[in-house]
Amino acid sequence: MNTVQESIHRVSEALLNGAKLPLTVTNDDKTVNIQLRESVKANLPVFDRVYMDRCEKGYSEGFDAALGGKLQFAKEAFAMADAILESKPLFYESRLLSKAFLRAAQAYLDYAVKDFIQARNRLQEAMQCDEILETKFGYTILHIHRVHLVENIMRSEFQAGRKCEAFALAQALLLYLAGINQELPIPGKWGQELLGKIAPKILHSKLVGITADMAQYLAFMDPIVAREFFLLVAAPLNSGNPEFLQADVLEWFVLKEMYLNGAPADFLSRASEFLAQGPRAVPALWAAVTLDVVVACEALPDSEMARKQILAGAVNWGFIPRKLRPQFLEKASELNLIVRPASASDQLTLG
Repeated sequence: MNTVQESIHRVSEALLNGAKLPLTVTNDDKTVNIQLRESVKANLPVFDRVYMDRCEKGYSEGFDAALGGKLQFAKEAFAMADAILESKPLFYESRLLSKAFLRAAQAYLDYAVKDFIQARNRLQEAMQCDEILETKFGYTILHIHRVHLVENIMRSEFQAGRKCEAFALAQALLLYLAGINQELPIPGKWGQELLGKIAPKILHSKLVGITADMAQYLAFMDPIVAREFFLLVAAPLNSGNPEFLQADVLEWFVLKEMYLNGAPADFLSRASEFLAQGPRAVPALWAAVTLDVVVACEALPDSEMARKQILAGAVNWGFIPRKLRPQFLEKASELNLIVRPASASDQLTLG
């Protein structure tokens, strides 16, 4: 067995063994929601909370419907939530809270019908509500919701075909979460003193999510173009102190650069070590590296059997991001592998 074949065998074995290891993903959105609900319960009267709950029911149903493609139902659910919000004499604070989450949810419907301008307008309106609540009423946890809404703007820009704007926002978000930059290029009050009030665990989770977004965008791009966009984001991180990045995230940046530089042997060797550790808390990044391994192996001799083994398992993993799943299915189809239809849980995992 020559060196290339050894590399292919080693990375295949590491990947398949790593896939058997347990996930350690935590639901940090749930933590944020619990903190927010505790603040609402302590600060707002029962009357307001009753109607806020009804409004939440409406926009939650609208959000789920928009994700599921039931666009007319989503529109009606959001209209009901808007009507509740406008018809009751709620406290200013209560109205802002409901409006922030209603507008953020409505943006998903705009996104679904490709009205990206309206989506951005709603997200900015939600951020304005968040900022008032954060700075005037003490809802410090909403700073991370504002960061999340900027991430949603980034996603919307990419889907609208504005790739330069999307990757510029990705860079800005990573540098902000890293504590390197004081501002984000979005209207509003930003700063490390506000970010510092959020638990480090929640900040890291958001940083992983934004990196995973990048990984998914790059997977659909021509390698030459992908390298340009990757370096746009990675260069400022490399020029500073990368210690803010957790080992898994930093390793993804290293591996992606090796892959895009066209060094398949070195890439496969290092990827073996990363993949052997399993998906753990970064399944989207782990899946993205797996896809890069499959593509890198295509250029190497005697790799078909290994690619078949990898893809036969990969297409059934429940943690593959929705945006990456078509790429895995396409690669499996090229090798004439029979793939079962995606289940509902697959379709909704780590989107």
